[in-house]
Amino acid sequence: METELVTLRKLTENDYDALRNMKTGLEDDYVVRIFHNLLERENNVMYGLFDKERMIAVSGYTLFSNKFAMLGRLRTDIRYRGKGFGTEILRAIIEELRTIPSIEFVSANTQLHNYSARKALTKLDLPHVTTLHPFILKDPHLVKSTPGEVWDTINTIEEKRNFLQSLKENALGAFPYEAYYPLPFDESLFTDEYLKDGTFYVNSDRTRFLFCKVDQKGNLYLNSKYFWNDHFEQSGLFETIQHEWSKHEDIYGAWMDVSSEAAHTFSSDAFETQDPWLLYGFRLS
Repeated sequence: METELVTLRKLTENDYDALRNMKTGLEDDYVVRIFHNLLERENNVMYGLFDKERMIAVSGYTLFSNKFAMLGRLRTDIRYRGKGFGTEILRAIIEELRTIPSIEFVSANTQLHNYSARKALTKLDLPHVTTLHPFILKDPHLVKSTPGEVWDTINTIEEKRNFLQSLKENALGAFPYEAYYPLPFDESLFTDEYLKDGTFYVNSDRTRFLFCKVDQKGNLYLNSKYFWNDHFEQSGLFETIQHEWSKHEDIYGAWMDVSSEAAHTFSSDAFETQDPWLLYGFRLS
């Protein structure tokens, strides 16, 4: 995109100073800190919107399985806010994604009280898909749940994939691929490498399973993927999470994304909470 005022282009290492000089109001912007790493990732693309040499907005996307594009990292210089530049950079990126034949789904994830981001996504006609409530278990001993034995471990990649494929009803309405990265529940995400790095557990009657995977988002978390709303009724679920937690050092807490229906069953004494995250997205025709 290019007009008399602004130019949009993909960012390179040479744009670091322009990014660093943006006035975003953020004291410690992680995008600035990891900028070089972002550019090195094969599945990540960053764009900048420029007024001559000054970067006035930045955003980008991350690709998963070459099918799913997650928009994110939107920043606008405070001197240029209120002029629609945030919306325009996202609109231009979406149009670029439409030209990539393998892309099937375009999405964005933002928090409930980030009204400016939600307004921009609404302007872009990205419909709301689902809302996920993150709860971080800090003290398993304070959890009031149905006690039980640790669940059985599923060892082979084939068995892990079969359990995921057997899921008929998903209370989350998405697949929590990573913390902050919910995606459509799609078999292309269940690669051998992804499944190998996680631990699967199944309850005694094999009606429920738990997928645990270490996830680093600043802190190390045990991302505990569970797709039902009966967390505190399933005997042994939290004993199983605690058992897996004990295998890993330096874990800050067990991260669980839960549905709006289940969120009210979680107490604040055992869990840290975050502002809910809203997934927006649409399929490309």
